[in-house]
Amino acid sequence: MLTEKPIAERDARRNPGEELLESVLAMKSGNAARVTKVTPALAAQADAQVGVSQAVPGHAARPKTVHIRACSRPVANKAAL
Repeated sequence: MLTEKPIAERDARRNPGEELLESVLAMKSGNAARVTKVTPALAAQADAQVGVSQAVPGHAARPKTVHIRACSRPVANKAAL
């Protein structure tokens, strides 16, 4: 197990920017350290083929709540909010 002093000496010799650049270049060239392949469940594959999802119907279409005090200018028709 490394103690604090050897870790500090090791870290003093490191260049994080260079290590990050090496990692990015390795991944771009296809030399990733690890590749994880996920196979979707049969039900998820069927949903994707049909074009359905588990999203709540109409949820995204609802307008967001706007608090009148949060507006930077006066609101003409407060009832519209």
